[in-house]
Amino acid sequence: MPAATKPKPPNDISGLLPPPADWVLIAGVGLFVVIVVLGLFMLFRWYKNNKIQKLSPVPKVSVDDVAEMILQLEKMQPMTPFAAKEREEFFFELSVKLRTFLELKSGTPFTDMTMSEISRVWDDLAVEMGSADKQQALEFLMQADRIKFAKEDVGVVQAERFRDTVVGWLRSVDGRMMR
Repeated sequence: MPAATKPKPPNDISGLLPPPADWVLIAGVGLFVVIVVLGLFMLFRWYKNNKIQKLSPVPKVSVDDVAEMILQLEKMQPMTPFAAKEREEFFFELSVKLRTFLELKSGTPFTDMTMSEISRVWDDLAVEMGSADKQQALEFLMQADRIKFAKEDVGVVQAERFRDTVVGWLRSVDGRMMR
């Protein structure tokens, strides 16, 4: 046997392609593409979440409209039996009336917003309301959504208390705004 020949390795790798010489360039371009895609995604999400501020302002409400809304709320009675469907309808109507009132008073389109959108703009609410009332109103809107969508159980007495509380908020805010 000649001494100059090398034995072949058992698993010959000589048929594989060598790695590209510019593997750092390829990895850099790939990383750049991932960063651009993530940046565009984040920009889209930011625009989607902040488009609330670009909605057209809502016209202010007249004294007669507020009085009519308060009268309608005072006449609202929970239907008997107060089963799941009746609860949903009662709290939907109560929630819509409160949202409409706040929308007309502040110019913020609350009837077109989800609870997460409302929560984001709630602190900037341009309605004169005590901070405790403001917090209770937000909690009421959240509970109304839970009743409507998660089928949370509420009795007739508690529903009437909620209605009276909402009427009290409307009268309180309306009295402050009309001075």
